[in-house]
Amino acid sequence: MLKQEAGTKPLSDRHKHHIGPSRVHKHINRLLKGEIDLDKFLVELEESLHIKGLHGKAGGPYVNLWRNAIKRYRTQMKNPAFVIGFAFGAMDQLGFGSVTLVP
Repeated sequence: MLKQEAGTKPLSDRHKHHIGPSRVHKHINRLLKGEIDLDKFLVELEESLHIKGLHGKAGGPYVNLWRNAIKRYRTQMKNPAFVIGFAFGAMDQLGFGSVTLVP
């Protein structure tokens, strides 16, 4: 789980975020053919990072990373381990910090 820093909201007030953006969920889930369901993989993020920094206009940088990956790595995106690894790599690349899955 994300570490709470001084002056931030309590962890329970943070937003839950899907590791795969909702704008690409259906496409990724079709590629995975039911092997995993991205809707069940969540992390907790600060509200400002989740809503303003992450999504932004036209889906934001996180969605754009996923869209580009679907085009570039279409075959690999059929592998659940690749998809999970890509998700955490993308979050790291965008500076999410240390994140873990939450129920």
